[in-house]
Amino acid sequence: MGNISCQLAYNVLIQKMVIVMRKSKGSILIMEPNPRDREGFAVALRRQKYEVHTCGNFVNALEKLREKDFHCVIINTYLPGLKGYEAASILRKFSPTTELIMITNDNTRDLEAKSRKENIFYYYVKSPDIEELVLAVNNLFEKLKVGKAPNALYSSKHKKIHGNAL
Repeated sequence: MGNISCQLAYNVLIQKMVIVMRKSKGSILIMEPNPRDREGFAVALRRQKYEVHTCGNFVNALEKLREKDFHCVIINTYLPGLKGYEAASILRKFSPTTELIMITNDNTRDLEAKSRKENIFYYYVKSPDIEELVLAVNNLFEKLKVGKAPNALYSSKHKKIHGNAL
């Protein structure tokens, strides 16, 4: 009797997960060291029906990227231990079809130029109103949906380099 109820509960959970996944517009990983900003971005994007995961540093991001394919990664330009454009360069090798959006508090021409060299989709300077970021994400996913951007919302395991998982 116990096994049957466990199996039933498991089946219900799987069905709920499938329903949630169907309702999602796409998957996003937010790499932001500031917990307040990270959660603010996540809440705003979840309201738009995106599946949002968060982390505060690059090491945790790599762990999440090993577990799941993301359509978009939002990266702060100042991460613990490295710059966002350095992280973007590594992510391009790790997950070449994932679209990148860079975010920053402190904009400089040099920082923006280095970030844009990594073929990012959008460069966002933080402001109290995050509507610009939400609009950029919506525009990205609209392009992905109609197949205009390189990552056409497909799910494939592309995290292997030289035959070995990172």
